[in-house]
Amino acid sequence: MVAALLQLQAHDTALLELETRAAALEARRATLHADRVALEQQASQARAAAEAEQKRHRDIALRLAAARVELDRRVAVQDAAERLAEVTAAVARVEEGRRAVSALEHESATSRKRTTDLAHRAQQLAARSAAAGVAHASALAALDTEVAALAESLGPARTMRAALAANVAADLLAPYDRVRRKRPQEAVVPMRGPACSACDTAMPMQRHREMLAATRIEVCEGCGVLLYASA
Repeated sequence: MVAALLQLQAHDTALLELETRAAALEARRATLHADRVALEQQASQARAAAEAEQKRHRDIALRLAAARVELDRRVAVQDAAERLAEVTAAVARVEEGRRAVSALEHESATSRKRTTDLAHRAQQLAARSAAAGVAHASALAALDTEVAALAESLGPARTMRAALAANVAADLLAPYDRVRRKRPQEAVVPMRGPACSACDTAMPMQRHREMLAATRIEVCEGCGVLLYASA
């Protein structure tokens, strides 16, 4: 009984290592995918921002052209005015038109620079995304090779685990599996003298002698592991 359980535990330890490696590979795969998606999203957002600013710049250019036409019209009205009141009103409207044109010229220059900067950033991010795509594809291919090789080991190991577990009594396998979920590295440990070798909790001598005589497995009252007495 003890031998079968220890054999199962040794195999479970090796299987846990394989499963941990498999989980790490899947985590690396997820990270690679997330990194690539993030870069693609950044490139897409930068491209959208550049396109939006280009549209805004075109709108400003149309408004500026219209403002200049309106300014020319107001200047013509001013030049044609004869009475003082008409001249005064025309001059005010011309100054207002010039301020509007000046403001739009400033807005256009600012938008032009922002458009150039955003287009440059969009190009940089697109290049980074393309380069990352090539690198990620290569890394994923290598990762897939590792995953495939590991899968070849995991399948037989899990089959062997089932066979070894079949050799352990059901009333012992259930508590073993329960303990192992909490303490995967030491679900079954030997006694060290009359004490648990995992937590040093002492067991009554009579109970220890009974374990030796009957090769029985007990639960440690201190840490909950399964104990067996070694001669």
